[in-house]
Amino acid sequence: MDDFNGQGWPDLVAADSSVGELLFLPGKPNGEFGVAREVPSLRGISSLHPFRTEKNLPPSLLVLSLDEEALGVAHFEPKGKGTFSFPEMLSTQGAPVVACTTDCDSDGLDEILVVTEDDSDFALETWGLNEKGKPQRLHSYKLENWRREPADLLPCHLNQDGWVDLLVLSSREAPTILLGDSSGSWNEVAQDSVVRKSFLKGAEANRLGLLVNPNSKRNKILICGKGFVRSVIWQDQDFKVTGQFNSVDQSGDLFAPQWLDLDGDGKDELYAYHSEGYWERLSDVGKQGGIKTGKNQSMTKPLLSRVLQSGKRKAWYQWGVVVFKC
Repeated sequence: MDDFNGQGWPDLVAADSSVGELLFLPGKPNGEFGVAREVPSLRGISSLHPFRTEKNLPPSLLVLSLDEEALGVAHFEPKGKGTFSFPEMLSTQGAPVVACTTDCDSDGLDEILVVTEDDSDFALETWGLNEKGKPQRLHSYKLENWRREPADLLPCHLNQDGWVDLLVLSSREAPTILLGDSSGSWNEVAQDSVVRKSFLKGAEANRLGLLVNPNSKRNKILICGKGFVRSVIWQDQDFKVTGQFNSVDQSGDLFAPQWLDLDGDGKDELYAYHSEGYWERLSDVGKQGGIKTGKNQSMTKPLLSRVLQSGKRKAWYQWGVVVFKC
């Protein structure tokens, strides 16, 4: 979600990997959306990310297709139908596997991070804009000891130096932890860390979250486990656990940790989704664990939940998650 058309409200872009198109839903006031517009695009789209290339203009859209082994940038075209152009392809050195956008150097503009595979060798490529405003490869970093495709990328700020750091996530193994520097290169750290090898092993993006403190350049990482969420920070060249928040039912898995102010008291609380089908508030609840919400108890301020339809396809949208149904 982002304000792609520049009208002041968040728009929603989604993709059905079985067809070669995007669905663009223009935002309206009060969390409403306009009629979905079908936009021809790549087939087998696996990820979409806003790509901010100018400070005072709406972002473009980074589109990754695993089926077509293609990565491209689609630009919003306000004239005509008011939809996205077909993506302009990026000539990566290998087949793109996972990608994201992030502001690596804190200049207000995004760079593209993409892991590519070439004959079972994996590399992390960094792309930025040249003088003509076109994407160009800035740096390539070889990822050592990777035998399977990474599951996702998690940009974050670990060491307070102002440069983006990165977790390269695996669905089976421990992630690779990379600290960024001013040269655009990466430095692998925490090879012997227990947090990396144990707590973060096999953790995909749906089990992780970030706590962004506006008064600090360092993020806390939230890690969901079976019946709990742990928060960790990078300190003294290793991860340090700063807190653990237990669920009432510790036999279930937790996902999607979020710090939110849902009761309007000006204070954020920690929520996570329980595998039994409800959201649970985990912070400020005492020693007995969390408080169920959603399934068994309504939140003070319900989260946005809508059914969106375009043709024969319907999408259920809640808390930034889109699930397609035929």
